[in-house]
Parts: sequence; structure tokens; C-alpha cells
Amino acid sequence: MIRGKPDIAFKPIETRNVPMLNLKENEYYLLTSKSKNTLNSSFKYDEYAYVNPKIGLQDGDKIKISSIDGNIDIKIKNDNSIYDNAILIYAGNKQVNYLTSNDVSEYGDNATLQDVKLVLEKV
Repeated sequence: MIRGKPDIAFKPIETRNVPMLNLKENEYYLLTSKSKNTLNSSFKYDEYAYVNPKIGLQDGDKIKISSIDGNIDIKIKNDNSIYDNAILIYAGNKQVNYLTSNDVSEYGDNATLQDVKLVLEKV
């Protein structure tokens, strides 16, 4: 049981804007985030890639998503809240690791997902 709040001093750090990638036709940004429906990927994870309906795919279509680091075959679901130049794969879906590099950021040794360009094709 936790009693009271821990005394944590937060330290602001200077941030900088990440420049937009120059996307070609049929290139997309990779987005990843936590899913509100899964607590831990070892129990359950979301197995879909989410795309904007403007891309022209149907729910359940299987697509091949490729990056310079690898590729995966995955089913899609349409979602109007996704940018039409992005593909969302929720954290916990182990396939997303095949699309990302092992590079780390300058701050905090975090993944550098903002540098990932994706290409998709229908399987």
C-alpha cells in the first residue's frame, strides 16, 4: 500500500522540434502508442495495423508493411482518427519490432521511431 506521494523533483529539459520526413507517394509514418484495451502484451495484444480509410483498404485486408529494417504481413483496420500519411501499430504487437532499428535517441536512450518510413502493399 502506498502512503503519500513520493518526493520527486522533475527537471525540465530543452526539447527541439523533429523535422518532418520527406515522404514519397505510398510512404507513411510509423505511429506506436499504448492501447487502452491491453494491460500487458504478454497476455494479449492488438494484432492490427490501423490506417485512414482514405488509403482505400478494407478492414481485414492483409498488407505487407516494409521499412529499411524489415517487413511484416499484418491485417488492417480503418480508423478515421489516423492521419492519412501514417500507420498505427499499438505497442505490444511484437511484429512492430521488425520495422524499427536498434538506434537510440540522444536523450534517455529511447527508440528513434520518428525516423521510420513505411511502405505498404496489399498481399
